[in-house]
Amino acid sequence: MNKVMNLKTKDFFENGCCGILWILVGIAELLKFNASAISTAVSAILILDTVFMIIPQLFKAEIEDEMAEYNKKRASSNAFIIIYTCILFATVFGVGSGGLIVDLELILPFLVGIMSLLRFGFFLFYEKVGD
Repeated sequence: MNKVMNLKTKDFFENGCCGILWILVGIAELLKFNASAISTAVSAILILDTVFMIIPQLFKAEIEDEMAEYNKKRASSNAFIIIYTCILFATVFGVGSGGLIVDLELILPFLVGIMSLLRFGFFLFYEKVGD
């Protein structure tokens, strides 16, 4: 039985699951109850992330047509615009309030996770709605 993975499922593994796992990494970094337990949890989550990135490469998937490639590029572009706008507003409000102290170790997993989830959501939207 040769099942072919459709593009939505492939994108779910590449962006959806990975986005959720990166947000879990951010939550684990935020909680920091026990450093060794958190380190182990983060390592396990990142190994799962790697597995979810490899799964679509191992199974046969639908061939991406021009429209699917266009929708992926459009989804990525819109996700970048939203993240950029949020960072811009955070910077403006941070500077306006007298200073901005950022711990990148806490923020980056959330940014990567939200970025992946936005790409996945926009791709699903554009695949459903079309142009």
